[in-house]
Amino acid sequence: MFIAVPSVVPNKGWEVEQWAGRVHDEAGVSAKINMTSSQTVLIRLVPTNADPLATVPPTTVPPTAAPVTIDPATAPAPTNAPADTPVPSAAVPPTPVTPTNTPVPPTITPIPPTLTPVPPTSTPVPPPPPPAPSSPGLIHCWPGDGHANDIVSGVNGTVRNGATYANGRVNQAFDLDGVNDYVAISNASSLQISTGTLEACLKTTNSGGDFRGIVVKRGAYGLFLQNGVLVAHDWGSGQTRSTGVNLADGQLHHVAMTFQSGIKGGTTIYSDDLQALTITITVLNQVQA
Repeated sequence: MFIAVPSVVPNKGWEVEQWAGRVHDEAGVSAKINMTSSQTVLIRLVPTNADPLATVPPTTVPPTAAPVTIDPATAPAPTNAPADTPVPSAAVPPTPVTPTNTPVPPTITPIPPTLTPVPPTSTPVPPPPPPAPSSPGLIHCWPGDGHANDIVSGVNGTVRNGATYANGRVNQAFDLDGVNDYVAISNASSLQISTGTLEACLKTTNSGGDFRGIVVKRGAYGLFLQNGVLVAHDWGSGQTRSTGVNLADGQLHHVAMTFQSGIKGGTTIYSDDLQALTITITVLNQVQA
């Protein structure tokens, strides 16, 4: 701490000579006395008319204040301290250092399994195809798809002598034994025509040595197999005309006949969509189915 002492003591006629230090160290001419609680300050008061060298017994000045603890880190430096006096450095608390190497979470990406599912080995059975659409102008159709019904006009047929059904070109078809099986259809008025088209699909390996009817209107006209060959017959002329085409080869065939009664060359026979024969027929009567 520092105590300022005036250069002249009032009303005493004394001048102050400044001394400071532990043991009579002269501190210069400053008007301040450097003193700590453990130091003895020596002050010499010399009368203005006295010999400046007169000896004045030293006076012990007790501390005028309670001991004071000084923190060197916060105390100001004395203005009259010599330049070479070491000044205690302030205690600087350590600054915590935050590490910059923050842990990085792992970036491992899970690998999906490479197992490929094995498809089932059983092959699904597709549903049966729908019946073939009706042709324009079609008035009757008996597909034989498990029944003898007419799917267009409702003139239904009846299987005779054990006729049944088997796989056909589209879904099922009539299965006839080639001996006496057939499908009977009534003589509806819509079937009593003199101009029109007959057609059928068939497959056989042996039709026998006699006539085997394909589509027949008795007493009028019909398509037959004779010894496996496609022929036409009309009751008006009583004639049978052969196309010369053998269909008893175990393959599926499409046959047709377009006719105009009484028109010369007005009737044509087709085999697998190819023209096989052109003839003239005359419808004799329409009284039989």
